[in-house]
Amino acid sequence: MTDQTGTPSSPEPPKLRRRLVTAAPAAAPKVKFVSPAAEGVEVVKPRFLTPELQAKLAQEQEEAARRAAEQAEADRIAAEKAAAEQEAARIAAEKEAARIAAEQEAARIKAEQEAAEAARIAAEKEAARVAAEEERARLAAELEKKEAASAPQPEPSVDAQIQDALAKVAEAQKALAEAQAAALAQAAGVAPAAVQTPEPSVPEPAPAGGLPN
Repeated sequence: MTDQTGTPSSPEPPKLRRRLVTAAPAAAPKVKFVSPAAEGVEVVKPRFLTPELQAKLAQEQEEAARRAAEQAEADRIAAEKAAAEQEAARIAAEKEAARIAAEQEAARIKAEQEAAEAARIAAEKEAARVAAEEERARLAAELEKKEAASAPQPEPSVDAQIQDALAKVAEAQKALAEAQAAALAQAAGVAPAAVQTPEPSVPEPAPAGGLPN
């Protein structure tokens, strides 16, 4: 081809060759890859990636995903462990509360049993004391009955003999009085007369509540 001045023009390079030249690695800026797992660091992706860079980026992404999965698993395990510890602490607290409640209940039951046992023993002692007193009273009454039954009773014949002796004494006293009166009358020159000997007087019974006059 020639231009208007008649000078042959240089052939125009193909566009594909111009694009390849502009996309050559020598002209591409150097990009520093940073792991996306690092916190607060953004991965700068180049505009054009070679197969090596793509493989490295894919490896970085896989590594980041693996680390994220591991971190998530670790977080899940830690959460489960914390929940298990909390559950164990709750169960331990419930067991301790149940143990304390059981001890308190056992102490209350023991105190009630001891109080009931003490009341029973006191009642048995009181019943034994009352029974002993009743037994002593019964034995004393029986002893009195036996003593009264074993005491000697005056026989009727003895009473009659005593009454007869008393009558004889009274007659002797009467005869003595008559003899004394006769002797006194004879000494005085007076004929003896029948002397009336007074009968021995019997004291009247004393009135109730007083002494005899």
